[in-house]
Amino acid sequence: MDDWSWLPQGYTGEDDPRHAAFTNRALWHDYHSPRTYMLTLLKMEGIPDFSRIEGRMISDFEAVAEARLTPLGASLREAWRWSLRKYPEVRMLRYVFMPDHLHVLLRVTQRIAYHPGDVVRSFRLEANERYRDLLLRKYELEFDGRIFQTGYNDRILTKKGQLDTTTRYIIDNPRRLYLKREHPEFFVNVMGGWIGGQAVALYGNLLLLEGAMKCVVRYSRGYSEDERRLNRARWEETLRAGGVLVSPFIHPEERAMMQRALEAGGRVIWIRPDGFPDRWKPSGRYFDYCAAGQLLLIGPLEYSTTRRALTRQCCESMNALARAVLMEPQVRLFRRR
Repeated sequence: MDDWSWLPQGYTGEDDPRHAAFTNRALWHDYHSPRTYMLTLLKMEGIPDFSRIEGRMISDFEAVAEARLTPLGASLREAWRWSLRKYPEVRMLRYVFMPDHLHVLLRVTQRIAYHPGDVVRSFRLEANERYRDLLLRKYELEFDGRIFQTGYNDRILTKKGQLDTTTRYIIDNPRRLYLKREHPEFFVNVMGGWIGGQAVALYGNLLLLEGAMKCVVRYSRGYSEDERRLNRARWEETLRAGGVLVSPFIHPEERAMMQRALEAGGRVIWIRPDGFPDRWKPSGRYFDYCAAGQLLLIGPLEYSTTRRALTRQCCESMNALARAVLMEPQVRLFRRR
């Protein structure tokens, strides 16, 4: 099991009723301590794009792509660099400016008297000022608004390997958006894929498989109260940080966690016991969750009209597949015949 011992004693993830919201801060975390964060800021509607995504397909399912900065994107990059001069304890390790949002990987190298949010605030002010100058100089237009939506998300890197995983996620953002734009059929049809040496059927947002932070949801009657507390904290922190919950969601407590996550706008990979027929679509709200990019369903490659019994062996097989999803950095896709 991953080491989540850094969560404070007694933390349940439920201190704040809005704990799963994108812009909440982690109430358990000491933001003045040395740490690495991935920050995400979203563009206001009506503001020009920060970049253009350019790429090409190199096989049926693989692409290469990059984000080419627009004049506004280049201005934002310089605004970050300028803002960080005032905070010598903070280093920018990696960034990507997507058309409508940006990711920045920041490292706080020593204990600080201020909050990382102060760095973000300084960047916002500088970015707005530079955009005003750009519009006035180039187009003789006035701007008295703001570039970014209120708030931001921070993903707190605490475990071994998270820095490499998050760095790959940031670098891979342009390719993933390019695939979604060029091949929307990958996200609305039943596809085949290899996970942990097993051929499976997939429906929904395939990009959830490549998420930088994933966590298996599993409940057992044999868990102690402390183990249950720690598990709930892991799940809640994964949601708060914009990660992905992975599970067959068999037990009522697991299923309740899935519903809670989806209703709060979270992201879920749901391992199912049965496959999917050709041209199959989930019903009701699950179709909407798939369409919104929140949900990926995974089941056996071959579809059978007979429902699979939830035996102990079946449940163990699905839980093993959930663990394999965490281990696969990239899933090899194919079209079902």
